[in-house]
Amino acid sequence: NAIHFKGRWLIPFNPKNTKDGPFYLDKTKSVQVPMMQMTDKFYIYQETEDDGFKVLELLMLLDATKEDERLFSMHIFLPNKRTGLATLEKKLFHSDSSGLKGLFKAKHSSFADEFGKITNDAQEAEVVVTLPRFKIESTWEMSNLCKQLGMNVAFTDRADF
Repeated sequence: NAIHFKGRWLIPFNPKNTKDGPFYLDKTKSVQVPMMQMTDKFYIYQETEDDGFKVLELLMLLDATKEDERLFSMHIFLPNKRTGLATLEKKLFHSDSSGLKGLFKAKHSSFADEFGKITNDAQEAEVVVTLPRFKIESTWEMSNLCKQLGMNVAFTDRADF
């Protein structure tokens, strides 16, 4: 059995605007990859410090059925400096309450609350979005999660569906 998420951009990238361009691995090294580009209005959060970051929200649609489209968001984090990825990773994944990972575990706050503060401060602006063309695929073992949610019978001989 499988669960699929097949989303599409709410504002699609025009394939004619995809051109090879540099994707920076660090301050000096880059590789040439197909880069998708568009200009439109998006919500963007901007930390103004030099070691800060931006968060861009790209909306996606999931076609559950044509009558029941669902809206999802992809949030892209980008350091303000080309050399700022390590600092951004520390901010996001620090295990104490100063990082989002720590906030996820903290009793006084939740990841959703803290992430909500970032997204609530986002402003709509015209943005030139340039992203490497990508595809995300993942496989998860869902049976344990389903059992934790009380769907034990579904994984036995007594299942009737």
